[in-house]
Amino acid sequence: MSRKSTFILLSIILVCTLVACQTSTPMPATATSTPTVAPSPTATATPTATPTPTATLTPTHTPSPTATFTATPTPEPSITLHLVDAVSGNPVTTASVHLLDTRAYSQTATPDEAGRVIFGQLNAATYTVTISAEGYLAYTGIVEAQSRGAALTVNLQPGTFAVINAATANLRSGPGEVYPVIGKVNQAAVIEVVGKSQDSTWLIARTAEGAEGWIAAKLVTVQGTLDRVSVVAAPPTPTPRPATPTPAATATSAPVAPRPAAPPTGANLLLNPGFEEGSQNWYIDLEPFGPQPAEIITSDQVAVFVHSGQRAALTSLTKPFFYQKVNNVTPGTTYRFGAWVRLWSSVNEDRSVSTNPQPVSAHICINTIGGYQQNASVATCSSPVTIFDTWQYIAVDAVATSDVLGVIVALNVNPNRMRGEAAWDDVYLGISPKAATPTPAATATPAPPSRPAPAAFDGVALRDGMLNAHTQLTQIGGLLDRLTSGQTASCEEFNGYYRALVNSPTYHSIPTDWQNAYNEYIWAVEHGIQVSEPIYALCDRGGGKLTPLNYGVARMGINESLERLGPAINTANSLLGQ
Repeated sequence: MSRKSTFILLSIILVCTLVACQTSTPMPATATSTPTVAPSPTATATPTATPTPTATLTPTHTPSPTATFTATPTPEPSITLHLVDAVSGNPVTTASVHLLDTRAYSQTATPDEAGRVIFGQLNAATYTVTISAEGYLAYTGIVEAQSRGAALTVNLQPGTFAVINAATANLRSGPGEVYPVIGKVNQAAVIEVVGKSQDSTWLIARTAEGAEGWIAAKLVTVQGTLDRVSVVAAPPTPTPRPATPTPAATATSAPVAPRPAAPPTGANLLLNPGFEEGSQNWYIDLEPFGPQPAEIITSDQVAVFVHSGQRAALTSLTKPFFYQKVNNVTPGTTYRFGAWVRLWSSVNEDRSVSTNPQPVSAHICINTIGGYQQNASVATCSSPVTIFDTWQYIAVDAVATSDVLGVIVALNVNPNRMRGEAAWDDVYLGISPKAATPTPAATATPAPPSRPAPAAFDGVALRDGMLNAHTQLTQIGGLLDRLTSGQTASCEEFNGYYRALVNSPTYHSIPTDWQNAYNEYIWAVEHGIQVSEPIYALCDRGGGKLTPLNYGVARMGINESLERLGPAINTANSLLGQ
């Protein structure tokens, strides 16, 4: 082989070798792809690292509670009170503060050193607050729970206060019945006690109108104690007057004693005046059942309880009064109502004699609009009888303002104390033998609106009437609050609420399951009318001023009505399935 051929052959072999090397290069690449499988788990670890975003979800979940906190920056509804002495302006720190609502929820708290009380975690609703503190007039008010609500300042009136627990109580010029009567205070009135006798049996009372006089302690219920009240020396005993009781009491020395007033003249306008026909024509109005017959007692049961004949009428704790409506009287004429009464109270069962009697009393009234109400604006009442175990004759005069009158005999007894009874006999209504001075209510104040006659029961209408009564009571309370805080309010506004409350409907034939709710509704309305009536009379007469005392009585009564009415409305809604 020539050198040229050899060179060509070597060149071919070299070329083939180079081609083979390039072809084998992908082989190692394929071999290198085997370690590429190692990154493959790394890539798998990357999806496994996807839990890291899942871990990121945890912070994403954390804002969820943060969002809850963001929704709560608005504080829960609360009530903050600031108790202040109305005279000195100093905080009151020794009070007991009670909060309640219509669902019987309640809290009780005491103020801190700054006189502040905070009730938290409340519903956004209206609550009743009552405050009692030794040396201050008891306070009751309606407060609304609010978020971020400002503190409500409550000015407590300092002093010692009491409530009259008799039908009427005499104010005298000194501590004893030998002193002349200088004024009278009606039942449920609030007085301020500004002095007392050495033995605390007589108190110096200051009325809401500013009058002062001595009053027997047994005729009042004191709020707190008399510890802060100063002892005041009695004035000289009046010498012109004999040391005898008032004229009405003088007649109680014996059944045949001289009468304190002449009997009526002319025909007796009353039917069954001696009760010999039983309870006929005599009734007691027990809401919501309407008029019920008066209770009758016979001489066979208790002989000393009958003044003449065989029967008499009896008032007791269960039937404390009864009345008769008299038509066809002459407007403008002065009529006199007289009755014989025997009072009894005892720790024993023997009804012929009183042993350790409690302070019960009895009186009679003429209602100038023919009803059974003994309220001062529509009725004139006698002084209370307080002597036991003897027949006494009492009389009262009033001027007829229309053609109808109502005559009432009534017993005053504290249900928390001993029982008492009063027997009544030989009653008489006729022309007064002398002209009587008309009561201011009869001449200056028009007769207040009368309650509507009962209608057939209607559950929805009754519930709506409850709601309307609740609204009127709330409006009256708010108006009183505005007046005492120095804001203006008109008599026209008050009278509108008052008349709407008086016009609250009544019903008959109440179903058994509605009875309790209806009873509470009637009580709330009647009680609200009773405590609001003095303000109504004040508006109509003019010239009066609303004082903290008569505001306190009215406001407390309104609150009591609202407390009873709220659950009744809830019951009515439940019975209606609402």
